[in-house]
Amino acid sequence: MLNEMLRITKHEGTVIIMSPNLLSPFLPLKSIYNRFMRRESIEIAGLTFFQSFSCLLKNMIALFNKIYLHQNNFLYRVPVLSQPSVADSDSVYLSTQIDIIRFFKKNGARITGQSKGHSLVGKIIARLFPHACGELFVAARVNKE
Repeated sequence: MLNEMLRITKHEGTVIIMSPNLLSPFLPLKSIYNRFMRRESIEIAGLTFFQSFSCLLKNMIALFNKIYLHQNNFLYRVPVLSQPSVADSDSVYLSTQIDIIRFFKKNGARITGQSKGHSLVGKIIARLFPHACGELFVAARVNKE
């Protein structure tokens, strides 16, 4: 899909990708917090406290490997297609900006924007932890010379 985006975008055109960052440690942390507060939790981060904690550890290890060991592999997952479905449970990829940014740079595109947040807390997290924030946002300028 990313190759096709680069192929069809004209020279100096911009590709924008937005998605939840499913490798964010803040998603399972939010899920754990919501469980303690007896609020509805995010299914993609685990249905129980133990699953959310396990998801937190897996996400932190995967991010560490991507950032510090430069593992540039797209991590796939089996989507949950049962009804009723919650947002992002049907995703097939554990998305993170790291993979998208490295792909675009490797293919000659210039990154013009990344890591946005919607709420004040989200914006602060995006500024402090750009690869770990809950929202994946990457804008890349395509160079076709």
